[in-house]
Amino acid sequence: MRLQIPIAILRENGNQWNNSLILTLLTLLDGGHHNPNHVMCSVKIKWKITKVCDMVRAGHNKFICRFSNVNDQERI
Repeated sequence: MRLQIPIAILRENGNQWNNSLILTLLTLLDGGHHNPNHVMCSVKIKWKITKVCDMVRAGHNKFICRFSNVNDQERI
């Protein structure tokens, strides 16, 4: 069975990430991956995020970060 997702829904889903930042982290000395949970906590603390911040892993040590507060996004 194949499910067809309407184009409007696909565009709306993609549009929610339009104003996001892409983070690329340096690899660990042994070439390993960073723990995504630690990255999210560290970024939120370092950047002093005041509202909700969504982060998803986009690849090897790459993360996409979306802010719910416009002031947080502009400041960073």
